[in-house]
Amino acid sequence: MNSDQLNRWLTLGANIGVVVGIALLILEINQNTEMMRAQMTQARSENLLGRYKDEIHSDYWAEIIAKRRVAQSLDEWVEALTPEEYERVWTFQLFQWHYLQS
Repeated sequence: MNSDQLNRWLTLGANIGVVVGIALLILEINQNTEMMRAQMTQARSENLLGRYKDEIHSDYWAEIIAKRRVAQSLDEWVEALTPEEYERVWTFQLFQWHYLQS
């Protein structure tokens, strides 16, 4: 009888250990998932930031900014832009918006 009772307690302890192990595994998987999401967001942000910097350091932005400084209003500036410059400004704004969303 003593041996049977000991066997039951050992089985109960083993089962509790398995349940605790599964719970810890689930917790670890959740933490790993969160970490992977954070890394993906950071990588996406770094990619966009790199594109952002490339865009800003291009020569054509000097002309676009100069036109903005000369213009009396935003409408006047937009009218002074060539279609290509307008597309660049529009694309830049989309990059900005997307960067802020991520």
